[in-house]
Amino acid sequence: MKRQTFNALFFIRKTQLKKSGETSIMLRITIEGQLTELQLKRDVIPTQWNQSKERCTGRDATSIEINRYLESVKLRLLDIHREMEDAGKLINPMEVKRRFLGLDEKHKMFFEVFQEHNDKCRELIGKDYAKVTISRFDTCLKYFREMLLKQYHLKDIPIKEINNAIIQDYIHFLKSKKNLQENTVIRYMKVVKKITNMALANDWIDKNPFMNIHFHEQEVHKEFLTKEELEILRTKVFNVPRLELVRDIFLFQCWTGLAFIDVSE
Repeated sequence: MKRQTFNALFFIRKTQLKKSGETSIMLRITIEGQLTELQLKRDVIPTQWNQSKERCTGRDATSIEINRYLESVKLRLLDIHREMEDAGKLINPMEVKRRFLGLDEKHKMFFEVFQEHNDKCRELIGKDYAKVTISRFDTCLKYFREMLLKQYHLKDIPIKEINNAIIQDYIHFLKSKKNLQENTVIRYMKVVKKITNMALANDWIDKNPFMNIHFHEQEVHKEFLTKEELEILRTKVFNVPRLELVRDIFLFQCWTGLAFIDVSE
């Protein structure tokens, strides 16, 4: 296959000055005579632009940052062109532009994926899951929404942006704001890890956000009521019928060994 001529050119239009006296840096992508243009999110003063070098001439921090950005854009475009060539895809300037802007990707949103997971598990109540398990899934999602809104001012986030720092923030949020103990936090984090593992398996994220995060459940020593204490509870008189019902169910569990989950169901 004949190798196509690819070129990316940075330029400015002095006729499109803004009130600040600056103008936007433009990018022109050309392949075999076909071209497309787009405006980059960087502005420059025309007198500080060298068209032959396609760079800013200023030596201030802003100019240096712009030049570094332009270099990264050029490298990204070359990578896109090479990837398309290696894949044997039809290459044209518009397709390169779309890939550069990320328009060829369907961005999965974290809470959308989380909610979809919970809804599917809810359909399996009584088969693969118990109601109490789904309730934990829903609460985990609710708390994560709350944390992201308070700390990041976001209602949702692309799943590929879920990283180690956000996971650590969520762990801290559960402990500091929700006053959850270590073992309860671990149960919630197992739910989140299930979602991120699913994202890894589907190539929605590239890196495991739980890397170097380890959990250690604390041993809990449960005390048991004595026969005398159970008798005091049995003979206790309550003025509220609801409390009598709770007492009777609890005593029934104690005497029969019926699990709490069975009572809940």
